[in-house]
Amino acid sequence: MREEQEKLGINPGVSWATAFGTRILMIEREFGSLAAYGADDRAFHAGEEFMALCRRMEACAESMESQLWQTRRDRAEVAALRGQR
Repeated sequence: MREEQEKLGINPGVSWATAFGTRILMIEREFGSLAAYGADDRAFHAGEEFMALCRRMEACAESMESQLWQTRRDRAEVAALRGQR
């Protein structure tokens, strides 16, 4: 998935694969603006091979959902919360 996302210029985000169990995958992605999110989302849905890969992955999951959260934190604050530098 990550390799295909990078080919399309899609933000691959941070995976939290073991956060909730074996059949749930959470990916956290950050964008500087709603416009940047929109451009990334269009690229996400534009790649035919990538979307086929997503559908194969979705068939293995209990469910697929997306949530969009907004925060006023900058990248340095988010990295500090994650324990990164």
